[in-house]
Amino acid sequence: MSRFLLPALCWLSSSFVSALALIRVQSYHVDTSHSSSTPQVAVGGLLLRQQRHTSDHAVASSPEDEVFKRKPFVFPLDIGERRFVAAAEMTISLPWPYPLLRAYNVALYVGVNSALWGRSNGINEMVTEMPGEATLVYNLTSAFLDNQRFAASVPPMEVFMPNISWASGTLASLQSRYQNGPKFHEGSVIVVRLGKDGVHVWMDGVDAGHVKSPGPELSQAIVESTFQIPQFHDACYWNLLAGQPTEVAAPVQAEVHVTVPWYASSSRPSQCLFASGVAGTGASAAWEHAAKGRAAVVRTR
Repeated sequence: MSRFLLPALCWLSSSFVSALALIRVQSYHVDTSHSSSTPQVAVGGLLLRQQRHTSDHAVASSPEDEVFKRKPFVFPLDIGERRFVAAAEMTISLPWPYPLLRAYNVALYVGVNSALWGRSNGINEMVTEMPGEATLVYNLTSAFLDNQRFAASVPPMEVFMPNISWASGTLASLQSRYQNGPKFHEGSVIVVRLGKDGVHVWMDGVDAGHVKSPGPELSQAIVESTFQIPQFHDACYWNLLAGQPTEVAAPVQAEVHVTVPWYASSSRPSQCLFASGVAGTGASAAWEHAAKGRAAVVRTR
């Protein structure tokens, strides 16, 4: 029996050695493949992380994007480097027999380093210095103001841009952004950053891009048209004079009188014209503040 046992043991030993060698070879191939693929996986993962980081950074790169994350919406204290000045709750007064209509809330933001803070600013200083320093935020409080009706407020701004050859085309571009943006609804938020070379518009979180203009006149016209509402203008004046606030003040009550039924025909927006309670139809009104009080003065061009 020993003569059979010895060859069997030798065979088992050689088989075990062969099997061990095979396992080592397979382990080598697996390790090699892992070592060669691991850098690719690591690089791919790194690239993926970089892409995600870049994407996240792109989304958060604009401080205006943060405004749309506020649910329910309230005006923030700051939008980037621009600080809250004042807000107004706008009511539209329609021709009889229509009732008063809550339309939107609007807030003004001015750069924290602006010279407008802590100073008595007349309308000329505000209009001249706010482009590049200011942002307007609108929060629609009524479903009545759809895209077409909101956009209809743009063409009348041409009255504040006399002798500007490019005014009509630039205003038409801004109007088109509003018309073709996300469908407006009660609660919609529109952000307009006023620059010296045009305005940048965001609507309900959608970046509508930059409406370019050769000069600051587009932003100036938006500021001046907004200040046709005396309650809002006065709130902005006194709050700028008082210095930068540490909290958001409640909106002041304001009323806009609609002298032309723009709500009835959105196909003829050029007829849309707002007039404040003290300004005549089509007039460019301004309020210059004296040292002891406030006097409404209609500015003529």
